[in-house]
Amino acid sequence: MVDDHALMRAGVAALLNGASGIQVVGECSDGDQVCDIAAAVRPDVVLMDVVMPVMSGIDATMDLLAGQPDVRVLFLTGSLTMPTIVRAVQVGASGFLLKGSSDTLVSAVRTVAAGGAVWPPELPDFRPTG
Repeated sequence: MVDDHALMRAGVAALLNGASGIQVVGECSDGDQVCDIAAAVRPDVVLMDVVMPVMSGIDATMDLLAGQPDVRVLFLTGSLTMPTIVRAVQVGASGFLLKGSSDTLVSAVRTVAAGGAVWPPELPDFRPTG
């Protein structure tokens, strides 16, 4: 899990660790830390914030997937803009979810871990093209 807010990481970790079959295996406070920590813990899914200091989630995802292409990235952010979603698709993300979507987070993580994709219901006509 990658988010620059410790309280956000703690809350999401508690939610996910309480779900059957899901375990948070690592946390980062910035995108710059992702590659090293992911190499050490080998996650199936990385929850990634978009806006962070030092390195954005978009840049961190590009670096992560260049070295570990089997990792699935689900963006979890407070900002929903079409350019950001398009850029997330371009760098290889498997999904995009708003931080206020706590009721769907567990199912989104499971969907992405199983090879599926999760995109915002706020954009019903959005269809990633790869």
